[in-house]
Amino acid sequence: MKNYNNMETGYINEGGQLKSKNGQKYVVNQYCRNPEPGYYISKSCAAVYIILFLVMMILTALMTYLLLVPSCALDNSSNGTIYTGSIWSPISNHEEEAHTNGDGVLSDQAKNDDPIVIEDEIEFPEGWKPIHYDLLLEPHIENATSRGTVDILMLRDENVKDLKPIVLDITEIEITDCKVASNDRNDIDLGLDYICEYGKDNDSYVINLKKTKFPINNVTVQLEFVSKLGSTLTGFYKGSFMNEETKETSTFVSTQFSPIDARRAFPCLDRPYAKATFKISMIRPTAKKLSISNMPIESIEVVRPGFIRENFKVTPKMSTYLVAFHISDLKMGKTIENDSSLPTIKMYAQPEYENMTNFAFNLTVESLKFFEKYFDIKFQLPKIDMVAVPDFGFNGMENWGLITFRESALLAPENTNKSSSIAHLQRISRTLVHEVAHQWFGNLVTMQWYDDLWLKEGFSTYLHYVGTDAIKPEWDYFKTITVYEFNQAMPKDCDSSSRPISFKVRTKSDIRRVFDPISYSKGALIINMMRGFLGEAAFRLGLTNYLRKFEYGNAVQDELWEAMTMNARKERVLDESYSVKEIMDSWTVDSAGFPVVTVSRNGTNIILKQQRYFLPHVNESDDTKWFIPLTYSSSRRVAESEIPEHWMSNKQSEIILEDMVSEDEWIHFNVNRTGYYRVNYDQLSWKNLLRNFKSLSDVTRAQLIDDSFALARANLTNYDVPITFGIFLRAYPLDYLSWWSFANGLEYVTNMIRREPAYENFRTVVRYSVKNAYEELGFDEDPEDTDIDLLHRARIVNMACQFGIDRCTVKAQLMFREWIANKVENKIAPNLKATIYCITLREGGSQEWNFAFKQYQETTSASEKEVLLDALGCTQEPWLLSKYLNMTISSDSSIRKQDGSRVFASVAKNIVGTELAFDFLYTNIGEIAEYFGDGFSTISKMIDSVTTFMNKDYHKENFQRFAEKANKLGLIAIEKSIKLAEIEIDKNIFWRNHLYTQLKDNLDKAVVDLRLTN
Repeated sequence: MKNYNNMETGYINEGGQLKSKNGQKYVVNQYCRNPEPGYYISKSCAAVYIILFLVMMILTALMTYLLLVPSCALDNSSNGTIYTGSIWSPISNHEEEAHTNGDGVLSDQAKNDDPIVIEDEIEFPEGWKPIHYDLLLEPHIENATSRGTVDILMLRDENVKDLKPIVLDITEIEITDCKVASNDRNDIDLGLDYICEYGKDNDSYVINLKKTKFPINNVTVQLEFVSKLGSTLTGFYKGSFMNEETKETSTFVSTQFSPIDARRAFPCLDRPYAKATFKISMIRPTAKKLSISNMPIESIEVVRPGFIRENFKVTPKMSTYLVAFHISDLKMGKTIENDSSLPTIKMYAQPEYENMTNFAFNLTVESLKFFEKYFDIKFQLPKIDMVAVPDFGFNGMENWGLITFRESALLAPENTNKSSSIAHLQRISRTLVHEVAHQWFGNLVTMQWYDDLWLKEGFSTYLHYVGTDAIKPEWDYFKTITVYEFNQAMPKDCDSSSRPISFKVRTKSDIRRVFDPISYSKGALIINMMRGFLGEAAFRLGLTNYLRKFEYGNAVQDELWEAMTMNARKERVLDESYSVKEIMDSWTVDSAGFPVVTVSRNGTNIILKQQRYFLPHVNESDDTKWFIPLTYSSSRRVAESEIPEHWMSNKQSEIILEDMVSEDEWIHFNVNRTGYYRVNYDQLSWKNLLRNFKSLSDVTRAQLIDDSFALARANLTNYDVPITFGIFLRAYPLDYLSWWSFANGLEYVTNMIRREPAYENFRTVVRYSVKNAYEELGFDEDPEDTDIDLLHRARIVNMACQFGIDRCTVKAQLMFREWIANKVENKIAPNLKATIYCITLREGGSQEWNFAFKQYQETTSASEKEVLLDALGCTQEPWLLSKYLNMTISSDSSIRKQDGSRVFASVAKNIVGTELAFDFLYTNIGEIAEYFGDGFSTISKMIDSVTTFMNKDYHKENFQRFAEKANKLGLIAIEKSIKLAEIEIDKNIFWRNHLYTQLKDNLDKAVVDLRLTN
């Protein structure tokens, strides 16, 4: 019952009067009030009361009928047809009978008046499993619906004795007809009795079967339904783009079912373990040029003038999240057919982009060949389509046989030297090779449940390094895992919010949250560690055996450990007293986080201690321990293998290695950074490593720099160590990995002191460090530059301009203004665009901003659009930043939904824009949540970026008010993100209160010792 003392309009009821919150009163029905004693009523009031009484009686009768009549009649009949209007126009005037849920509420009318919702745990229905789906769909874009039928062959689980109901997952689907037929005996009509009804909150559809005198083991569920075409880039969704060939807006429909959105398109058991085969058919207008799904087209038939039905071949056994279909006017770019050694490969993009698919096409061909050889298992489907979807939430999605991409993650202009940066080409590789690797790890063998999501995401992340390194040897790509993935994983794995890599996933929000750096990056790094201690041969053989054993099925991590242990025993690379499960469980199940191994000397002996690395400071009472593979190199010994000679078990806090070094010799641990841990050293060991910096490998140098920044942040070493490393780098201007690592380390410190007095000396020291490298490399690219040279120059120029080396900022603005003067030709090198655009907009005003925005609207390069979007957030003009933020939630702006979090982050990470971004998020959180939905963690990314500079108590108080507002709005999907942000703010506050002074003192000393001027 509604409480009228708390009306939404802002009025309260007081003594028969409505009173506004400001105290003004409004009389309610003053003519029905009688001051005289007794009971009196006017004729008009009596009439009103009689009418109300009759209405209530009618409503009561109607509700009784709705509650007592079964929601799915047992004798429904249907001619099996789907009402078909135009796919791009409203449906014909056919009204369907909607089923009701247990409360008599239509599925699209279910309401929850509670402002705060506690999320239910996912239920795991037993008793039935799907074997095959026969699915027919026809989307209607004008009214954002899709009509369809699905026949699901269900097999009863022989291990479950009782006759359980069949439970299917649905989201915003209206079932218009339900039938169940038995497939058990052809000679007898079993005459099944059943009841079909919506489950709790309309999130499921339940078919209750009544027992018969014959066993019920095999049935077909036949459903007719209407689903919604979404606008938040999840499920089966609609979109549009400007077709440059026709100069008209072209509409499309596409899918994004991972992780739990196939249920938005059709009723199904939408769980990775519920694998089945799929026979998919689509009805579309002949005017649309492209219709594709997971498998090739088997047959085409005309359903009415102007419309055809395309029937696709049956898929292999697979999970629902891999089902895909797409209808549009995209054009086919590069293709390969009739090659017996490869499946048919076709690239699709907007007509104006069709010549931008060559780089991705070649990468697809080479990666398929590589992984077939690497696994010794052929790709299982006859074709693979690579589609650049005009509006797409993720970078890529591995749908079996139909891989979909964001345009910038697939397309590269034909003349790559002029139009695509090396960073962009590597990003294409990062996405594309990852998705191709999924065709084996994820598609062929799938994790049983999202507890082990890392089995597919961690492996595909790791394998993309292996594949890309083989395909593009000039990139020396595998080394970069030691910088990039560590920088992704460890900052998210070092505080109270961290989780074990394999943990119990029990809610829908849990499922979306588990797609995080722990599953992807940490997963990749512990796999690389396992490869290191097993050796390449045993590792690869273990993978192949695992894939062959569980192909077309599901697996859990213990089954992978079993395969690995078996091959490790054969290759004799693992101590008989250990198993892979015992080692790896300490990293995946037993604990969150990671260790720091401290190296100290006692004469010629080395003492190693492990403890958990934790922020904001180490917790001495935390006794978490891991199985740690120990590898090392020293002045007297260069490691020849990553297979460890020593182990520290999860029962040991300390071990001693005897006769390892003399006093003046250096030693470092974790060769090639194969182990997922940090290494700290005593003072003498740090000094020896610094003195012998040149003798160390590039990976080791980068590792030392990265570890030193992280250790200083946890107060495990002093900030003079990373500062000294930075100064040492002056002598190594071409050390690509070390400078990358140094730039990463500077980022957090920069954010924390950007508004503090120490920033002046900090900037001075960084300028001093980077000046030599900037003068060595300069702005101008050399024809002889390697790809790594181009990447390195881009980073050095960015650092020089960011920290205000005058020649850099002036040069950047000059080049941008030359572009303004000559719009026809942009002479800015692709590798330097990100820096030059941002610096110019930072130093410029509305003229530069408007020019850049117009270029964003007009460019045909998807990657160029992203560079410009990032740069537009660099301006120092608050009104431009506010204007830019408002564009993210306007459907009339040219900012696509896929780019909402990118635009927001560009403002939030701008020291001038950060307060504006937070105010925008706080003020508009309800509208933002409705506009973007929760499928791609857009709001979570916004929350993460908005805390970049928050390191004071008042920041925490303001954020808590935001958290309270989000809580009142019932935004469950961002609850975890809010908690993570609160922890991050606490860590920042602790750093500022406890470590800022130490850093300031070190910077002051460096300025004096080096005789630097600001």
